[in-house]
Amino acid sequence: MVGGPGAIPITRQARNPEQWWASYWGNQSQWQDPVIQVNENSPGINHQWGTAQPGWGLPDNHFSTRFERKVTLECGSYEFHLSSDDGSRLTVDGEVVPNFDH
Repeated sequence: MVGGPGAIPITRQARNPEQWWASYWGNQSQWQDPVIQVNENSPGINHQWGTAQPGWGLPDNHFSTRFERKVTLECGSYEFHLSSDDGSRLTVDGEVVPNFDH
């Protein structure tokens, strides 16, 4: 079963490096292939799904997402903000940032 229980695969877009690449799974462990893969054109990611689901074929709870984007930053200090109701993780250059792994 692709994507996990409660998930029906739908169209995948070509990845645009100028946008956030969002992958959605119908399970919490991100096993199998994502159900949905789309570009999201926003400077920051701010979804408020409430009791809705992020897309057709996904459950309204116990799904997972991954947002990816390659960004080149000038040397300096940066502040990242993450919030979620079931857990989140931030990786920079392939390394998990400890304060954001929960």
